[in-house]
Amino acid sequence: MAFTLQIGQKAPDFNLPGVEGKDCSLASFKDAKLLVVVFSCNHCPYVVGSEERMKQFFADYSPKGVAMVAINSNETVDHPGDSFDSMKSRAKEKGKQTSCLNNLRQMGLALFLYADDNQDRLPPPEFDPDRILGSQPWRGYLLFWDPPPKTGQPANPKFAVNLGLLYVGNYLRTPGIFYCPSLKHKKDLLIVFEKKYFESAKVPWPMYAIDGQVNTTYTYFPQTDVPAKLPSEANRGWTQVAAKQTQLSSQRTMMTDLIYTWGTLAHTSGKNPYGLNVLWGDGHINFCTTRAAFDPKLWGGTGGNPISNVTPGDNTPGWRTIVSLLRP
Repeated sequence: MAFTLQIGQKAPDFNLPGVEGKDCSLASFKDAKLLVVVFSCNHCPYVVGSEERMKQFFADYSPKGVAMVAINSNETVDHPGDSFDSMKSRAKEKGKQTSCLNNLRQMGLALFLYADDNQDRLPPPEFDPDRILGSQPWRGYLLFWDPPPKTGQPANPKFAVNLGLLYVGNYLRTPGIFYCPSLKHKKDLLIVFEKKYFESAKVPWPMYAIDGQVNTTYTYFPQTDVPAKLPSEANRGWTQVAAKQTQLSSQRTMMTDLIYTWGTLAHTSGKNPYGLNVLWGDGHINFCTTRAAFDPKLWGGTGGNPISNVTPGDNTPGWRTIVSLLRP
């Protein structure tokens, strides 16, 4: 029987199985300053359409002590897609995306703190064609870089680059934040990104793995909204790199999920990428699905291994075009 609670009335208790394998009740949230209860389901287009707003709400208010729980109030006879097993499957993937977005949020806050302590300057990006002649996009995923190969050795803090400066500078000391939980690439790839490759039973993270490198699953490329210096590049929508926080733009990316090859995209649906998690210059984050940015021709095919001067990580024009097409 449907009923409506009055403002100020005590919430009725519940005890329901949760998608994480534990039962959930009001007592589960006893330490929260405020609990938001959302009645939800898997199939409703209104629910699906509001998911991103709910995720953003939680990301904004959870640091202030607000908790949120979603209860599936639907039946499964007419809507089998709302079954508990379907809920667990959907929650698993959505949870990975949310975790990834939270990673970007924490890195964004750490970048702003770094800039505040360094006269507005951001960590110098290793991929900056105007500052470093010949630099390529793949340098944007480096955390430590100390060539020649030193596989299996602890990373030297003196060789921290990009977001690695947040780690050695004590702005961000949790290694897992540098890695998207959804990126699970094939074992035979030439270049690896998952955290497990940069640690061992004897050497904790960060450990050199490839050519004296420690990689992340995100790409650091802070942009301004100032057109590129060369007219031929400006005409393609490319912009200049930001050296300072005050040069960043809300319409341009500061950091994204890894843009390297099609096969190393973290969030995919079947064979087709359906978006990238993006940290924009004003610090807000979202899941960007600008269709033009996912033209397979820009990605040099759908494989996982890099192809020199073809796949984005080794093809500056293709990479910069992809990034220039992304919009909030």
